[in-house]
Amino acid sequence: MVVLPPIEAVPVSLHHLSCSRRSLLSLGAVGTAGILTACSSDKTSDSSATGGPETASGAADSTSSASQGASGAPAFPVTVTHGKGEMTFQSAPSKVVVLDITTMDTLVALGVADHVVGIVRNGETLPTDLGDHYSKATVVGNLQEPDQEKIASLDPDLVIVGGRAAKTYDSVAAAFEGKTILIPGDRSTSFEERLTTTTDLMSKIFGAADAAAKALETYNKDVERVKAKGTTVGKGLVLMTSGGKVTAFGKGSRFGIIHDQLGIAPAIEDVEAATHGESISFELISQANPDWLFVVDRDAAIGDSGQAAKEVLNTDLVTATTAWTKNQVAYLDGQRWYIIGAGLHNAPTMVDEVGKAIGA
Repeated sequence: MVVLPPIEAVPVSLHHLSCSRRSLLSLGAVGTAGILTACSSDKTSDSSATGGPETASGAADSTSSASQGASGAPAFPVTVTHGKGEMTFQSAPSKVVVLDITTMDTLVALGVADHVVGIVRNGETLPTDLGDHYSKATVVGNLQEPDQEKIASLDPDLVIVGGRAAKTYDSVAAAFEGKTILIPGDRSTSFEERLTTTTDLMSKIFGAADAAAKALETYNKDVERVKAKGTTVGKGLVLMTSGGKVTAFGKGSRFGIIHDQLGIAPAIEDVEAATHGESISFELISQANPDWLFVVDRDAAIGDSGQAAKEVLNTDLVTATTAWTKNQVAYLDGQRWYIIGAGLHNAPTMVDEVGKAIGA
């Protein structure tokens, strides 16, 4: 069991994502004390408080800034910065509605899924890997459209908005004033930013710094193992098919973990980090001639009966690439990559999936 030093009480601003990315991915190795010291805030933001006074972002406060005490027990109150301001918690929330599937996945990794009383889902079901963890929670809508009446019936003390439901934040926050937070970033945000900022925020709110450190330590080891192989396999291209069309994802994108963390060189530089990728032609794929293709079938992920990814790509231009001729085309799990994404419970499996494909 990893024994971590006590957290130094310095508040963290999640607006500083570059610091959060660097620091949290090394959390398991160096402990949380240095991380929180390195990421102290210098920006003032609007505040909302739950059961405690507002604190200005950047002000040192040993009681409101620490998420884990010297003994390893959670320390409250804690003030966190989210996508729309600040909120203070006197204790970990006990009745939580989560309107973001990536955050739900991170709560599983932190061991606090039992706090969740309301969830959203994709279509009729949650991804199979998450369903068992939320069997007692009430469904309060789909990923894009939460049902506020159902949320109200659960009388939550916290509503977490993010991901595909982010556009509903203003209306949800108005209905559940002082109880609603927004996960920073969106679906075009890089994988690393989404993973680290969500983990940081949730670990503070639920007093789960030790669990976060251990999960990140395991994740980092997996990343380094696969990266050692990834840097040797040549150039890769990440594609998504949907409705017969193809888009590409590069560094800094929602699927950028393949290049950014796992060390596989991009076959095409400067791909736009758009939510659904940058449109790409078969001619450009041919010109790039990747050694590896990593493919996400969006239609399969969302349950649409579209043309399968392998059929979409089965053209003369693509089949002539090194990746295709050497059978180096990895079809990734659409639910994991497109639906869940950068959750702390899901991320290690994504890393392992790429590792198995390239023989790491």
